[in-house]
Amino acid sequence: RSGKPGNGEWRQTVQAIKDEQAEEQKRQAVRDELRAAGVAVIDVPYRWWHTDARPLSHLLTSLGKPLTVEIHTQVCPSHGAAVDPDTLEVTHVCTNWHAEGHRLTEEHAAELEEMGKTPVDPEAEKAKAKARREGNTAWRSARTVRQEVLRAAIAEKNLPEAADELTERTVMGRKTWWFKSVASARTEVAAALLGVPDPNEGRSQWERLEDPFAELIAAGPKTRRRHRMFARVVAAIETYVMADKEWPEPTEDMVTYLRFLEKAFGYTLAECERQVIAAYESKAKQGDKDAGSDSADDAEADDQGDTAEGGAAEESGTGHDAEVEAEAQPAPESAAGEVAEGQEQAEAEQQPTGDTPTEG
Repeated sequence: RSGKPGNGEWRQTVQAIKDEQAEEQKRQAVRDELRAAGVAVIDVPYRWWHTDARPLSHLLTSLGKPLTVEIHTQVCPSHGAAVDPDTLEVTHVCTNWHAEGHRLTEEHAAELEEMGKTPVDPEAEKAKAKARREGNTAWRSARTVRQEVLRAAIAEKNLPEAADELTERTVMGRKTWWFKSVASARTEVAAALLGVPDPNEGRSQWERLEDPFAELIAAGPKTRRRHRMFARVVAAIETYVMADKEWPEPTEDMVTYLRFLEKAFGYTLAECERQVIAAYESKAKQGDKDAGSDSADDAEADDQGDTAEGGAAEESGTGHDAEVEAEAQPAPESAAGEVAEGQEQAEAEQQPTGDTPTEG
């Protein structure tokens, strides 16, 4: 631990509790609204083909017609809905599509055939969904505390040299997430880190300003330029590298960024962030091990190939030497005579005959 006040992990724990409570209240409000309308609510499964429920977009009527929400609510007693715990998006479903005589669309029928009739394990599905939901919540809570630490650091008089290096490497490099950030012109995170109003608030993605921080740059102190640039760079990282649902597949940029915050600002990593780093390093270590094994196999194959080529070359060389030796032997007299006779005949054919052809 860094020993610096205000960066302890307890803040992340408290924030996680607050965020989870707020998210659960939102989820419950959506569920209550659906139930009040007479719609059965189910949990979103990890994979739809593991359950008896299916989104209406996956289904057709018994006559092969698309199933709309309006039709399904009128004709099917198994109508229900699933609420995504992360986005709160409502998906209308049939909770027992096969028993109700519905058919899968061609696309989803092919998917089911490819997967095989995998037995459904409801408990395992619930466990996976719960782990994903808890992971998303922890990741968001960590982001809240992380950005508070960044905001406080940017407000300070000085920044560490490591911050300047990160800024310069980003602007001078060609990271995909940086290009995405510039192209999107999103400013909400950068504005929050700088403690100023979002210049694009209320604007659609097509209406965002081309030079959103022009006033801040013109009026702001020159001594704060590096702070503003650093805020812009870390805002891009927070938006794209550390986005929701990125944590299951950790990247090198993600791990490098977390290590940077830990070293430059004394940031205390949250448990989910430590798990991300451990997962990435474990995967990288396994990749190095596999690469080393492949290299050893390739080297062995090359050695075997060289041995085989050497043997073939030796045999080929013996045959070639024999041919050269045979060519060096004097030709038999009969063969020499035939060659001389052929040359005399060719010379005779090339001499003019003296006769001039006449037209008949």
